[in-house]
Amino acid sequence: MTDLTGSAVDSAGVVVEPAVASVFDVLSRRLVLARCDVADGLPDRHILPVLADVQAMLAEPLVIEPAWSAIAAGLRIEQWAVALAEAVHRYDQVALVFAAAVRGQRTGAEQRWAEWSVRVLHTELTLPSATAVPTAAAPTAVGSTTAGPFDAAGPFAPGGPSVAAGSTAGAGLTTSPSAR
Repeated sequence: MTDLTGSAVDSAGVVVEPAVASVFDVLSRRLVLARCDVADGLPDRHILPVLADVQAMLAEPLVIEPAWSAIAAGLRIEQWAVALAEAVHRYDQVALVFAAAVRGQRTGAEQRWAEWSVRVLHTELTLPSATAVPTAAAPTAVGSTTAGPFDAAGPFAPGGPSVAAGSTAGAGLTTSPSAR
């Protein structure tokens, strides 16, 4: 119910503070509006900020015991984001949405991603096991003659050459206006 000013009131006539929209509600609305933009012919770059926000939300694991409503809302957001990215054939964005859901430990995200890959891309998806821990690169042994590109002796080291020795990059090109 509302009073004469349009404020929400409960059955006793007490003005009720408006509820703050949940992140799920806000993202749902933004996804719907973005899909309308696509239908109106706007370039797909307009949807990228919305998809980035969805990815950020999905990448965060639920910190408390998840309620079914939160799980269902997260799944709805994921599905709508995938549908939006598919509508503009941005399969890279679909992969980013699913990858965020996997990082956020969303139940069944790996399976949904694999099923999508077979259905849309007609290829089997291979993901590393969820228990795999990325390992850091092994340090180079002291006195080793092998240097990485950013090591002190590498081509991108501070003070190093701007073009690797033997490269033909930039051959015949000048950058000075007076040399033209």
